[in-house]
Amino acid sequence: MKWLVKVLRLGLYPLSWLYRLGGFFRNLAYDNGLFKSHSSPVPTISIGNLSMGGTGKTPMAEYLIRELIQRGLRPGYLSRGYGRDTKGYRRVDPTEDSFREVGDEALQVATKFSTVPVAVCEDRVLGATTLAADAPIDVLVLDDAFQHRRIRRDVDIVMIDANRPPWDDHLFPAGALREPRSSLKRADLVVVTKLSNHKQIPRYKHRISRPLAFSELTPTALVRLGQPERLSLAEIKDFNAITFSALGNNQDFFESVRAAGLRTIESYSFADHHAFTPNEIGRISRRYRKLAKQDVFTKDIILVTSEKDAVRLTREPWFAMQVGHLPLYYLEVELRLFEGKGNFEQQLSQLSAANASYRAARR
Repeated sequence: MKWLVKVLRLGLYPLSWLYRLGGFFRNLAYDNGLFKSHSSPVPTISIGNLSMGGTGKTPMAEYLIRELIQRGLRPGYLSRGYGRDTKGYRRVDPTEDSFREVGDEALQVATKFSTVPVAVCEDRVLGATTLAADAPIDVLVLDDAFQHRRIRRDVDIVMIDANRPPWDDHLFPAGALREPRSSLKRADLVVVTKLSNHKQIPRYKHRISRPLAFSELTPTALVRLGQPERLSLAEIKDFNAITFSALGNNQDFFESVRAAGLRTIESYSFADHHAFTPNEIGRISRRYRKLAKQDVFTKDIILVTSEKDAVRLTREPWFAMQVGHLPLYYLEVELRLFEGKGNFEQQLSQLSAANASYRAARR
């Protein structure tokens, strides 16, 4: 099969070069003022990536929001609202909205940070202007906006998945890269995620000339869907788990479940942002019931999904009747910087300084 993939990739290289050429002229137009970039009403920080798929942008946004709040700033969060059925600007109400109306990332952030104003808008300039007028915010966090150069930002953070470094990938459609590695020159900070071997850190420092930080996603607890029950990792050690998720990288999630001390019996993968159907969840539930009746397992069997998937599931009208009584949990994870935090804090200091300048300009 590997030879077939290589042949298919070779056939796509001409399209990748056309894609590269289009991106080159687009960036050249922005760099030289032919395309206009618009200022945001407040200091703005973007969290993006070079590649398609999951690189940990949402955990990074949550980490950033916590840090901004600790510094006494009032952050707002703006996302395109990928996968939603609505259009235009929409302020997220975590008690009323579903992922179909606002997208799952925005709904997850709004649910977790009830005091942080969250909005979605495919036009980031309109979204930033409207949210800043709609809510008292000091800093705007932009989700997945590295390629959205129409809006200016004070800090650009780019996430890189250590399992798929840009030098081992190819431009779309031959690979998953949205832009070539040279685009990293626009980044103020590059955050490498999911680095399993810390001995590789010098390799990244050699290849990337921008300020660097290294992070990992740490499991913290299991939270039961639709209920206040929360289990520590010590309480569920060696439990048996049936896992399922619809993420940009499902295998990373399954690895996190194992890292939390759970024994995975079976795993089910779905496409990123997939809207689960009652039949799909029913199939997983039936499998759980069948395995739970067997006497071969010495520990309890539970169902485990990701937090993003939990946000989607609990908003479904059929959730309570279909699986509300089953031991279904989501794995709570938090991002932690284990090297380069000084580079990260330097960017936050830059935002604080920019906030002071913005406030002075408005007086």
